[in-house]
Amino acid sequence: MAGLKSLLLINSLKQNFSRLTVYNYRQITYKSQLLNRDDKQPNRISKKDINPSSSGRSSESTPKNNVGDAEQRSYKYFTNLMHDAKSGEITRSNVDCITTDMLDKKLDSDSNNTSALSDSNRTSNISSELVDLPPSLLKPAIPKTSFNLAAYVNENITLTNLVKLGVDLSKVEKDVDVAEFLVKADFESSIKPYITFLIDQGVGESDLGDCITHFAAIFLEPLDDLQIRVNYLAAKHFSRESIVSIITKAPSLLGLPVKKIDAHLGNLQQLFRLSGDEVRAVVTRYPKIATWNKVSIQVIQFAFKDELGFTAEQSKEMLLMCPKLFLSNKYSLIKRFDYLHSVIGYSREDLMVWPQVLRIRQSHVSPRYQFLKLIGRDQFDAKKENYVSLKLLVMGRDAEFCENVAKVPVARYNEFLKTL
Repeated sequence: MAGLKSLLLINSLKQNFSRLTVYNYRQITYKSQLLNRDDKQPNRISKKDINPSSSGRSSESTPKNNVGDAEQRSYKYFTNLMHDAKSGEITRSNVDCITTDMLDKKLDSDSNNTSALSDSNRTSNISSELVDLPPSLLKPAIPKTSFNLAAYVNENITLTNLVKLGVDLSKVEKDVDVAEFLVKADFESSIKPYITFLIDQGVGESDLGDCITHFAAIFLEPLDDLQIRVNYLAAKHFSRESIVSIITKAPSLLGLPVKKIDAHLGNLQQLFRLSGDEVRAVVTRYPKIATWNKVSIQVIQFAFKDELGFTAEQSKEMLLMCPKLFLSNKYSLIKRFDYLHSVIGYSREDLMVWPQVLRIRQSHVSPRYQFLKLIGRDQFDAKKENYVSLKLLVMGRDAEFCENVAKVPVARYNEFLKTL
């Protein structure tokens, strides 16, 4: 049991040798106090009980006594080890060479030393040695486990280089498999080839960080598969500029098998009766739509046709103008349409001119509409004078809105907002 305890102590020492800080000093002091308390309290195991030959203790209690003895002996060795580190006789590089046998020999030699310091003197000695330790030994060690990658950046060349490229590790670490891979990966052999691949496809150096941040799982994909997917897009007559746009805006598309990419593009073409050029235009404008399944897009298409009253042709036109609209939440979309159409009074034809307005929050539109209504400038009929278009209503800052639309000082609008 003593040998096992020694092994555990030396493993702990090897993992935390570079963290000899005040925290370690407090832990050592606490252990010293425990040892003193054990000697003073009669109801605890005393030093006399440690030697089974001098007491009537049964053999069942011997393992515990041996463990206590090993802790005291290991404590002495830990103190001596810090002294050696101070004098330069031992460094971080040769700590790994320490074995359990070496520890046991050292402990045996220390146990015969009758001139050891008392616990209180030993504690003060440790305090002075900690202060005098070289700065190189005081920097934090790499934690064995962590909830984030930031703890490894200073010691891991792969993570350091990714940060220099502009990768946001706080987003990357959400994928545990990717995070574990990056911590263990060699930059030259496992990471650099993928960066070279992205650059060869035309991704700019300024876009590499965002590209990897949004699809760090690219490092888990075989390079040959990535090239096959790029070749597929080229075979579908996507221009090089379109391919670069797709990789930059939706790099996760490279993580889909060719069959799935082809199925998504086919479904998009079939649902809206698009031509080949129109499919390429939609995907180039908003590549993420090619990663969504048919059902999600079909739900929004159904809402436009059967709940909002748009025709199939109008839905197609809005798709070509604003593909992102068809990835919206259905209930939010219906709520915004109802406010713009039923409350404010914009026609469907007005919404067709600038369908992006259906993605703007009602909390942004409502105060401006109410203010215009208060001052008598709520004119939303395109056939009449002083018509307020959708863009004029929702675009620009409050100061621009007050100057160009409301024709009042922005201070008055700010006072109105306080009443809401």
